[in-house]
Amino acid sequence: MPLTRSQQAEINLLLLRREQAFARVSQLEKMVNARLGSPYPFEPPPELPSARKGKRKPSHPTGNTSHQVSQTTPLKIPPHTGDGSVFNVHYEQDGHVNVEQHRDVRALQNLLQINGSEFKILKIEND
Repeated sequence: MPLTRSQQAEINLLLLRREQAFARVSQLEKMVNARLGSPYPFEPPPELPSARKGKRKPSHPTGNTSHQVSQTTPLKIPPHTGDGSVFNVHYEQDGHVNVEQHRDVRALQNLLQINGSEFKILKIEND
């Protein structure tokens, strides 16, 4: 069953929030280790549904490569500067402007595919 643009936008936002949560946990663990001056023996996270074996749908990255929203220029994802790169995604949905931090370039590429009237990415920048 094909998804509507609105459904795809909602799923992509959830995926970006998931990536944001992983990035936040990583950041917090690094802060704890820095304060201790040595690695803390963190327990591994509980098994996630995504860790279970099964078929995955392939992602379909887009060719969109612009950075700012305009009438004639498509959005572009800024260059990825390494493992620590965080992208600030400014978007408008349901009349509200939001900013979220994300690391997954593929998820951002998927969002660019559904960028439209119901969900509009305003800009993407490196942190």
